[in-house]
Amino acid sequence: MSVYFVYLRRPNKLNDRRNDPFWEFGSFGKTGCHSHNLLHHKNSPLKAGDRLAFLQGGKQEIRVIGLTPPIQVARTEARIELKWDKG
Repeated sequence: MSVYFVYLRRPNKLNDRRNDPFWEFGSFGKTGCHSHNLLHHKNSPLKAGDRLAFLQGGKQEIRVIGLTPPIQVARTEARIELKWDKG
C-alpha cells in the first residue's frame, strides 16, 4: 500500500463552484483534471488498496484535509477514476 498526496486548488471565493464530483463523496478523477500527472491513463502508479491524502493550500500553509480509506481503481482507455467507501 502506498499513500499519494493530491493537491486540491484553493477556491477563490465562497461562491467558487467545483463542477467535478467532490472528493469527500468517495470519487476522484471523473473530470480528467489530473490526467496529465497522477491519473495519467497509461503511467499512473495507483493500484487497488492505495490511499490518497488530499492537501489544500491556505494563506501561509498547506493542510491535509482528508485521507481516503483504501481505493479502488476504475480504468478506461482514456481515464482513471478512483473510488472508495466514504464510510
